Amino acid sequence: MLRILALSVAIGLVSFGARADANDPVKVGIVLSATGPASSLGVPQRKGASLLPTELAGRKIQFHIEDDASDPAQAVKAARKLLLDEKVDILVGPNTTVSSLAVLDVVSEAKTPMVSFAGSSRIVSPVDAKRHWVFKSVPDESLMAEATLRHMSSNGIKKLALIATGDALGDTWDDELGKLVPKFNISLVAKERYAATDVSVVAQVAKVMAAQPEAVLIAVAATPAALPAQTLREQGYKGKIYFTYAALNPEVLKLGGKKMEGAIAAYTPAMDIDHLQPNDPVRLLVDPIRKRYEAANNGQWSTNVLSIIAAWNFVEAALKETLPAQKPGSAEFRAMLRDKLEGLKDLTTAVGPVSMSKTNHAGFDQRSTALFEVNNGAWKLIAK
Repeated sequence: MLRILALSVAIGLVSFGARADANDPVKVGIVLSATGPASSLGVPQRKGASLLPTELAGRKIQFHIEDDASDPAQAVKAARKLLLDEKVDILVGPNTTVSSLAVLDVVSEAKTPMVSFAGSSRIVSPVDAKRHWVFKSVPDESLMAEATLRHMSSNGIKKLALIATGDALGDTWDDELGKLVPKFNISLVAKERYAATDVSVVAQVAKVMAAQPEAVLIAVAATPAALPAQTLREQGYKGKIYFTYAALNPEVLKLGGKKMEGAIAAYTPAMDIDHLQPNDPVRLLVDPIRKRYEAANNGQWSTNVLSIIAAWNFVEAALKETLPAQKPGSAEFRAMLRDKLEGLKDLTTAVGPVSMSKTNHAGFDQRSTALFEVNNGAWKLIAK
């Protein structure tokens, strides 16, 4: 009788535990730059995060958001808090290259998947032990660099100069240009670097102009990217100015003013969503999100939101396959979630279609590239 009673109690406890497990939420940690030099990216992305669903397949989703203040050291602290203390099931972010690179070790230590929404291929490549758990929702700069150089070549540009920040973003673009310019018969005639916190780049611009480039590419993230463009025009530079996708936000246009007119950059076609066909899969995905964002933000829309929405597209697709099989909060759940991210195929995201593999943790291709030009203070699609 006692054995039967004990067994009945044990069954009851197991049953109760199963019901409790069914209510365990999925914990999603987000690290972004809501303050500091990269806040022009992070502020709208944080607003975008508020639009993410709080329930999926009957399971609650809890978002834990940390501001890294545009500081890689703070990003590491935030990641440690989320991964090791809060024990989130997945980390989304950081939103800058330098911070994303800084947190790789703690992500590997925690054995928790991460989806960065920064650009550099160095975040996910090579897919070694450190990057085994890491993915990103922004196309590699190699795709954008090739699209940019192709546009230069088709417009007869032979001499190019680079102005970049002295950080991982600048290093990456320097490397990519070095590899790709011979393919397009373009010479890199000058390379100048500066700090994102510098208030003057007159000296760098003088050296660039002395090399007489026909185009200048500015590889700088967020609002600091406006300074070289302003200075080039103030010093009388008449050539073409190109930006990377790290600078494509409204605040850069506001700071640069009329000096930004005619500037060119490559990014996802979704940046000018109204010029996509009404039945385009990316437009069908982004349009409802844009309307909700505008309704919550006085009619304003920021294309910086696309990368965090794309990151969620990754996470949501992987969660749908993981939730029926594993319990949130467990090592098995995190491991399976990582595997499902790596197995994503032909997934439509806010940035473009994605197919991952064991050696490619970004998964974008040329379908996610388009060229834009600043026209009357806005980025307008000129070629897809």
